[in-house]
Amino acid sequence: MSSTQYLIPEQNSHLKLARLLVIISKLEYSSRKTPILDIEKLAIFEFLIKYPDILRKLKKMNSDKEALYLLDYEVDSIESKFPNSISLYNYKDLYNLLKILIYYGFIDVKSNKGKVCYTITLKGGRFNEELKSSYLKRVDELCESMLSLRSVNANKLKQMIKFIMGGMNDEYLS
Repeated sequence: MSSTQYLIPEQNSHLKLARLLVIISKLEYSSRKTPILDIEKLAIFEFLIKYPDILRKLKKMNSDKEALYLLDYEVDSIESKFPNSISLYNYKDLYNLLKILIYYGFIDVKSNKGKVCYTITLKGGRFNEELKSSYLKRVDELCESMLSLRSVNANKLKQMIKFIMGGMNDEYLS
């Protein structure tokens, strides 16, 4: 029996904080350099990181020509086949993680068109650069593939996710 330890990201608050920091550092601003990551959009992007197969299908629906290559465990696991969409609508855990990142000075809060948006600070950026693991490298790659989704309205993204999760027209999305 191997004594190798493994961590499940959804059960480890340190990994969830690191993942959130990577998401904010990559997707905080629109192409016009305005802050866009309000709680709703942040929850959507975090959901798409957890379920890359849905991200791949969403990119296809959004006519994104950039291919997203998935790893075996991102497609054939039970979690990927039965995604939990509660995090798209329940922000309690996300708020708690954001409070921790704000407390340590890793992120800042800015207002944009009456919405509260989250951006990374210089301290958070330096800390993020020091984070090194294969999991966080993959999170960074997935965030890179989501750059084209920054301009899509949060409600439209949720509608598209709901459509994908409904399994309708699956041959179109494969």
